[in-house]
Amino acid sequence: MARFTLLLTLLALALPAAAPAATPEEASLATERYYQSYRAEPAVTAAPAVPAAGNDGPSWLGAAAIGAGLALVAGGLGAYAARTVRPRGIGA
Repeated sequence: MARFTLLLTLLALALPAAAPAATPEEASLATERYYQSYRAEPAVTAAPAVPAAGNDGPSWLGAAAIGAGLALVAGGLGAYAARTVRPRGIGA
């Protein structure tokens, strides 16, 4: 296993060194193209906003239903936990 790890380490170190190096002109052109991509105007892809219909506030009935549901879940978990606890005697 140690030989395999050593082989992978040597490959990881040797492969980038074997890649052909870019000339300074190619590197500067690549850098220039990279920065030019940020200067371009972005394309408009957002859809137009739909005006609100007036019912954009919170639904108090929905909030009360969610709260009641959470209370029932918490109560059920509490009842389940209470059934699993076995009270011990005073001297235990």
